[in-house]
Amino acid sequence: MRLHQPGKLVARYPTLWLVKSEIVVILLSGRNEMGPTGFTRGGYTTNVPHWVRVIMGGYELVGIIETPGKFNFGALMFESERFFMPLYSASLTAILFPNVEAESAAMIFNRRMVDAVAMLPKDEIPKIPG
Repeated sequence: MRLHQPGKLVARYPTLWLVKSEIVVILLSGRNEMGPTGFTRGGYTTNVPHWVRVIMGGYELVGIIETPGKFNFGALMFESERFFMPLYSASLTAILFPNVEAESAAMIFNRRMVDAVAMLPKDEIPKIPG
């Protein structure tokens, strides 16, 4: 797919190799495709959902990040060795090509490519059907 021609399929390949550090976002059909995503912390914690906007590499993501307790940007971005962070009820928009959009029940994004993260104000939180 080309960003300026989102409806056009460029090519089909039987096998494709990707450089993990260069992948920006992977869209998934549901949470069950994600595998284990928990944080390792001592004691009992419960995941708290936080609506966020993530700006990265020419894309804007909006969705829910789950963290143990209060939102902590430093812990989210710098604790742990994993490349990818889960985002739920998510949408993606290409900043320079706003007609390129995608929505997914779950996606993972490369946290090493993040430029900014902002918590959404209550009046900007999307309504989730159902």
